[in-house]
Amino acid sequence: MRLLVAGPIAFDTVETPHGRRENLVGGAATYFALAARFFSQVAIVAAVGTDFPKLELDRLGTVGIDVEGVQVMPGKTFRWSGIYQQNMNLRDTIDLQINVFGSFQPEVPRRYRDSEACFLTNMDPALQLQLLQQLRTPKLVGLDTMEHWIRDRRPQLLQVLRRVHFVIINEQEALLLSGEDSLTKAAVEIFKLGPRHLFIKRGEEGALHFEFEREGAFEIRAYPVKKPLDPTGAGDAFAGAAMGYLAACGSLSPEDFQSAMEYGTVLGSFTVEQFGVAGLRSIDRGDIERRRKELPTLVP
Repeated sequence: MRLLVAGPIAFDTVETPHGRRENLVGGAATYFALAARFFSQVAIVAAVGTDFPKLELDRLGTVGIDVEGVQVMPGKTFRWSGIYQQNMNLRDTIDLQINVFGSFQPEVPRRYRDSEACFLTNMDPALQLQLLQQLRTPKLVGLDTMEHWIRDRRPQLLQVLRRVHFVIINEQEALLLSGEDSLTKAAVEIFKLGPRHLFIKRGEEGALHFEFEREGAFEIRAYPVKKPLDPTGAGDAFAGAAMGYLAACGSLSPEDFQSAMEYGTVLGSFTVEQFGVAGLRSIDRGDIERRRKELPTLVP
């Protein structure tokens, strides 16, 4: 399956206890695509400003990512600046400039419209729905969202949820979306909204997968990175690898979802080892498979 991903490409300025980097190429769509490309043919629908170097789009193309759907718009590219606290589980956003992404209207190139797999990264549900309406018969649709959209765009988000197969969010977002006080109850309520699979990202604690009409959850622990430098984009890389694997294998068995989570965890671990997307650009499939074999897993 061709895997279509829609979302922001950005410039990030990141400060962690291990250093500071300015104007890193980032954004959810970038992290997702660089992780997913190891498994599937990936195409991006996004927007950048005229300040975004053509060289960086070419670099995505050289690793097999199709960037025809990236619009170059007059103005500046989406920018984010943040500082991570000492344990790097929490971060403070210092500056957020939506720039051209604020007027972005996703337009799916004609040859993408028969894509069978699609992932909607964290953005306004109205844009997510607009993109979905341009696809003919997607067989596998995933979604990410955040607290702001859950609180302030809930009616639009509920429309999108009725059309997706699975959701990838963190613990707090799952509880907020469901209105429940436990993750097990949250999964039940989220399934009532439409999705049939729920991935819950838990940072250094790993991830959970809940499946409709299946009791319990599959749990995977995070790969023990010795010296994490920058957690930015790790969740997007997890989603990219998981979705890329599922799109490639063409089936949705419990074993497939377990493997998808393993690959997601592995790609997330490579991401945090370097600043920005450097960790995803410096590895090959052999590195991924070697690390996958080392994963500690726990099935309740």
